[in-house]
Amino acid sequence: DYRNRTQMLRADYSGTYGDHTVSIGSEGFFEYLKHYMMKDSADARNENYAFYMQEDWKPFSSLNVIVGVRADYHRKYHWHVTPKVSAMYRPAKTITLRAGYSQGYRIPTLKELYQEFNMAGIIMIYGNKDLKPEYGSQLSASVEYDHGGFNLSLSAYHNRFRNKITYEYISPGQSYNMQYVNADNVKTTGMEATLNYRMQCGLRFTAAYTYINDYNVRNGYNQSWIRPHTAKFNATYKRKIGKTTESVAFNSQWMSSITRYSYDAKANTYTRYVFDPRTICSINLRSELPRGINLGFMIDNLFNYHDKAADSDVQLPLNGISYVLTVGINLSDLFGK
Repeated sequence: DYRNRTQMLRADYSGTYGDHTVSIGSEGFFEYLKHYMMKDSADARNENYAFYMQEDWKPFSSLNVIVGVRADYHRKYHWHVTPKVSAMYRPAKTITLRAGYSQGYRIPTLKELYQEFNMAGIIMIYGNKDLKPEYGSQLSASVEYDHGGFNLSLSAYHNRFRNKITYEYISPGQSYNMQYVNADNVKTTGMEATLNYRMQCGLRFTAAYTYINDYNVRNGYNQSWIRPHTAKFNATYKRKIGKTTESVAFNSQWMSSITRYSYDAKANTYTRYVFDPRTICSINLRSELPRGINLGFMIDNLFNYHDKAADSDVQLPLNGISYVLTVGINLSDLFGK
C-alpha cells in the first residue's frame, strides 16, 4: 500500500542587459504520500511555493558578482527569505579569488515527519511530526593558483545551522533504531588545502589536508560523526609501453581520532565513544592491453590496519588486508576491426 506523487510547476525568465544578466522565477511544489510504513498506512500532503531573483553582474573582465534572493512559503511554516552574494576576481591569469555569503532554508520532508521505515527488519527509522524547519548560513572564501602542471588551492568556510534535521539512536548499544530530531546548535568551520602537480614524464602527485570543526550539540553533548583532521596523498605513474598502457597508483589517507556521544533512551543518559586515528593505504596496478582487455590488481589496507572500535555512522570497520583482482573486457573492441 504505497503511493507517492510529486508535482512541480516552475516559471523562469532570464535576460541579459549589457553587463547584467537577470533571472526571475517562481515555483510550486506539491507532494502526496501514502505509505505502508506510516502508522495505519496513513497519507500526508505537502505544498510550498517559492519566488526568486538573481543578478549576475560582470563590471569588467576580471570581476564577476552574483546577488540573489529567494522567498519560500509553506502553510504550516509560513514565509522565509534567504539571500546570497558571491564574487570571483582574477587579478592575474594564474590566480583566482572567490568569496561568498549565503543562507539556506529547508522544511522537513513527509518521510522525515511521518515515516516508520523498516530497513530489512534490522533498523527502524521513525519520523517526528514535531520537526522544525532548518535554517543555515555559510561564509566562504578561497584562493587558487594554477600554472602549467601545478595547481594549489586554499579554502575556508563557516556554516551555522539552527534546528538542523539529523537523527539519533533511540537506544544505543541495544538496537540500531533511530529517529529524526532537530539539533540544538550546529556549526561547522572548515579549511582545506590541496596541491596537484603533473609532470610531463607521466608522474602525478596529489595531496590534501582538511580540518573540520563540526559542532553538533544536543542537550549539551556533541554528537558529531566527523573526524576533525584528514590528510590524503596520491602518487600515480602512467606510461605507454608498446601497445599497452601501464599504471601504478599509491593512495594513502590519515584520519584523526574522534570522540562522540550517543543517547540511550532507556538509561536516559549519554554514552561516550572514542575512535582511534587510522591510516589506510592502498596500491593499484593496472594494465590496458590491446583489444579492450584491462587487468588490475589492488592491495587495499596495505599495512594491515585493524579497527579497535567500529560504528557504521563513523566508519566501516577494517579488519585486515584485502586483495582485489579485476579483469575487464570491452566486447566491441575485442571483436572489432
